[in-house]
Amino acid sequence: MRPVLDGAASFLAAIVTFVISFLPCWFAYLAVESGVAPSWGWAVVAILCAIGLISTFSFLRKAALGIAPSRERRRQ
Repeated sequence: MRPVLDGAASFLAAIVTFVISFLPCWFAYLAVESGVAPSWGWAVVAILCAIGLISTFSFLRKAALGIAPSRERRRQ
């Protein structure tokens, strides 16, 4: 039962990470696209999206393996 709960917690962490990183990324994209932000803002958008993708996929991997978000290995 514990791996299921740990996996669910990691899945929720993946959703939260996705929202926290991609919502500002979307608004930064819109700002650069409309000309409100300078053109070097594309670098900020790319870096923010990359960090968000890495973190989200890390939590999804942990969810698939039944590992809690704050742990590196499954509980015994």
